[in-house]
Amino acid sequence: MEEAFDIVVSIEVIEHLPYPLKEAQLYSQLLRPGGALYVTTPNFNSISRRVLGEKWSIILYPEHLIYYSPQSLKYLLKKFGIQPVNIKTEGISPARFIYTYKKNKASTQAEASEYNYNEVDRNLRNQIEQNRLLKIAKAIVNYILRITASGDSMKALFEKPGK
Repeated sequence: MEEAFDIVVSIEVIEHLPYPLKEAQLYSQLLRPGGALYVTTPNFNSISRRVLGEKWSIILYPEHLIYYSPQSLKYLLKKFGIQPVNIKTEGISPARFIYTYKKNKASTQAEASEYNYNEVDRNLRNQIEQNRLLKIAKAIVNYILRITASGDSMKALFEKPGK
């Protein structure tokens, strides 16, 4: 299946794989010249990781094996001739900050696990979508996270140059 695909999509996968060089090589082999690769992964340079350090809930071995920044992802894929088109980082999870605080203060693991940060973030997103001022605030925060490359989530579009 060499050069069989116009697009390859890897959503929240690459950080789980033990051999990123093999994966990047596979992406290159699968893509036709001019083909696109879309990758999402947590951003190791995120503001959340900088603030929370090793307590950042994304640092989760053995689930997450490799952590990427925009620079390291570009470096990895360039080794196999895949060029960046657009890499952006966005989003921040207030609930993960709260979860980390609660986890550190909890007297038992069961007490900490009662807090569902995904549900809290989902509820917050719903509230934001119903309030014009909060939507504007969210857009401003995401703009800042993009220009500083410090959002929690990295979304990257790459291209295998044509022959």
